[in-house]
Amino acid sequence: MTGTGLLIAAHGSHTEPEVNEQIRRLAARLAEMRVFDEVCCGFHQGEPGFAAAVDGMRCHRLVVVPLMTSNGYYARTVLPHALAAAKRAPEVTIRQTAAVGGHPCIPGLVCDRVGALVTQFSLDPSRTAAVIVGHGTPRHRQSRDTTLRCVEAVATGGCVDAAFPAFLDDEPGIEAVASSLRHPATILIPFLVGRGLHGAVDIAERFGMVVDQSAQPPVLQRTGDRRVVLDLPVGCWPGMFDLVVDLATEACHRVAGTQS
Repeated sequence: MTGTGLLIAAHGSHTEPEVNEQIRRLAARLAEMRVFDEVCCGFHQGEPGFAAAVDGMRCHRLVVVPLMTSNGYYARTVLPHALAAAKRAPEVTIRQTAAVGGHPCIPGLVCDRVGALVTQFSLDPSRTAAVIVGHGTPRHRQSRDTTLRCVEAVATGGCVDAAFPAFLDDEPGIEAVASSLRHPATILIPFLVGRGLHGAVDIAERFGMVVDQSAQPPVLQRTGDRRVVLDLPVGCWPGMFDLVVDLATEACHRVAGTQS
């Protein structure tokens, strides 16, 4: 096969199968579109790994879309290194797109989602804050950027009174933000891809919520004198599929053009 393939590259999880199954379902939907001759997914944690995924494909042109929320450590360091280590790398033209979380439409999508949750749970916008929770890492400062852009969009969008960033592995941490808030209502947006341990448990517990893992977000819970809405991670929102398609098809046209 000499056509163009698509690799969806995600962090994944060794311990939570549902996280990787979510990515596989998305890849299957993309394959049904028949834009690409091959569609595969690869994981930093899970099988196949990034390099193994490339070696398992037959195409000579490959578009790689990082299904990650930032152009940080995994998208800019781990993934390119793994792609270059593939045995087939010398014979494949590889074009890696920006991470899905860096798509220009993401801040607007987050802002619209916050506004929809305000309406759904009948919150008073003037008494509600939004907290956008990214992963973050001290290993790569740009990992914060996409989260901060979303915070800025929500803060200026008028759907809530204020918006704040918080990070699982950076500053400010979730506990610090939770203790500093004075709004009677808070909307928590996990700026993460999958509803694994981080999205379903860590954020809620660190914000002081009592976790009911059987509950399907978005959920409303009273924590002390505050009402807290915990949403699904952004990677689980329906609109994310369209952004992956946009990144993939645009890169497909470019990589095909370089070979024409």
